[in-house]
Amino acid sequence: MVKSIPTYQSVFQPKNKTEHNSGDPWLKMMPTDKLTHENKLTPTQGDTTAWSDYAKLTTTNIKGVGVHSKKWEDGSAYCSWGSSGSKHTEIIRIGEQDNSCWNTNITGLGFEVFRHRTDSSTFNNDNANQHCIFVKRFGFTSLKRYGGDIHSFWSSPVLATSGEAKNSTFAYEGGVGTYEFYQVTNLNWNRDPDDWCLNSFYINLASRDVSKPGTATTKVYIYNLRFYYDYGNGNHRIVRSAFRPKSERTKLIIN
Repeated sequence: MVKSIPTYQSVFQPKNKTEHNSGDPWLKMMPTDKLTHENKLTPTQGDTTAWSDYAKLTTTNIKGVGVHSKKWEDGSAYCSWGSSGSKHTEIIRIGEQDNSCWNTNITGLGFEVFRHRTDSSTFNNDNANQHCIFVKRFGFTSLKRYGGDIHSFWSSPVLATSGEAKNSTFAYEGGVGTYEFYQVTNLNWNRDPDDWCLNSFYINLASRDVSKPGTATTKVYIYNLRFYYDYGNGNHRIVRSAFRPKSERTKLIIN
């Protein structure tokens, strides 16, 4: 019996949103339909200041097929805080604690966000500024292939400090919507890529860190997550390795 094994482009380093959405079909590097709620985190790479965890809420869940979907309606990490009042945060982890995937030369990542305010027609007033949910930071962990249970946690800097819209807005289902795109193309970290496996993706959601009267009702959808990589093989193709337990992360296992 002959088994067909799909291959993928050996370099994927998009420079903008258009390129992010181009190329081969989704090269899924980790389980993107597994979500857990996390406590305060302190990164080891990138911006190493601790993540915000004031007044924690744990309402985010997986919608549909998970955050690798190109359409938020089909799959995302979905969060709705309702009439949220002042000063909240959420830290979520996408992936599995005891599993990793590629021994991969990760060079960056990107993802999209759809924010929907349901109790107003604007993202640009005091209540939006103080109480709407926004993406504050993102990051990911890598697991060392050899030499023990050692993780590396890369984090973005603070991306926003208030809930106002960064981009254009539009009327949506009686409220207002806005889209955001986040991307890092040069991680600028100091590590041997051949000795690490991708483990999990993290998001820090927040409302502004002030206690003010008023409220806002916001829904947030995180989707179209892609990791960027470079195997330096020109136009050659590569085979995707399978998800595997961390106890077997030194082995090459393909689907």
